[in-house]
Amino acid sequence: MLLKFALAGVLLFVAKPVHTHAQDQSAREAAPVVAECRLFEPLTTSDGDEASTQNLRTRLLASYNAQSRLVRSLKTTAQVHIIRGPKFGKSAGKSKMMGAIMDFQQPAWLRAIGVAPPAGIRAFDMASDGREFRLLAPDHNKMTLFVGPAWSQPDFTAGSLNLRPQEFLDALRWGEGKLTLAQLPPGSAEKEVETLKIDLPPRGGKSVTGKLRFDLAKGTVYSLTIYNADGGLISDIHYADWRLMSPQSSQSGEGCFPRRVQVIHEAEDFRIDIRFLEMILNPPIDRARFRVSVPHGVPTVHVTE
Repeated sequence: MLLKFALAGVLLFVAKPVHTHAQDQSAREAAPVVAECRLFEPLTTSDGDEASTQNLRTRLLASYNAQSRLVRSLKTTAQVHIIRGPKFGKSAGKSKMMGAIMDFQQPAWLRAIGVAPPAGIRAFDMASDGREFRLLAPDHNKMTLFVGPAWSQPDFTAGSLNLRPQEFLDALRWGEGKLTLAQLPPGSAEKEVETLKIDLPPRGGKSVTGKLRFDLAKGTVYSLTIYNADGGLISDIHYADWRLMSPQSSQSGEGCFPRRVQVIHEAEDFRIDIRFLEMILNPPIDRARFRVSVPHGVPTVHVTE
């Protein structure tokens, strides 16, 4: 089952079929309508009084937390772009698209395998238990095993693909939140957007907070901005293209998930764009899956936070 799923993801990534105009038109006409997916029914911003504002925020947080409880594990195939900003100098710009096969299990278990087209060569192999990560990847054309804290920062300088699990965990994981006492005042929200300030599960033993933005018209989460205990920006996650997981692709009923996720690190001047192609919701995953097999003779580099 796993081999078929992984192979299907690679084929979806590298295949480049040629269509005639007539075939394209026929495909568009025959294409099924994507089921509209909502985390909650369309809402309107509160009318400004404290009671209605609190009621709206409570309902929105409940929908977000329901999503976090829904996603217990995932198997996915995806397309990944790394975009470096001007701070990276000559290596700035958009990376070549990679295929990725990712397994996730709560609370923070991750396995991510990068596949480079067109030959389907394994570009990197990373596993993490949420505390420590192990990454097998090229460093200036030499395969290297990187080991260190899961929340340390990646290195996307020229010649390096020194990834970290946190960006992929942020794209896949939904941590339950609690409303903070300090909220935006009633009436301060943008039209059809409501923002909540929440406390999130700690990272590395340190407190974490977030700003949740909801699209009230579409009934989905628009973005989540995460801050450390000092108020410093950790990452800004944007969600789009919410789709319904059908019973055929899920082993435990239906669920919604965004097929486009962008993880932005403004201070480090990079972002990761992820487009999910296939998803299986809440499959059983053997714990042995979250291990990287390291060839003999590969050097090990220990990194710090």
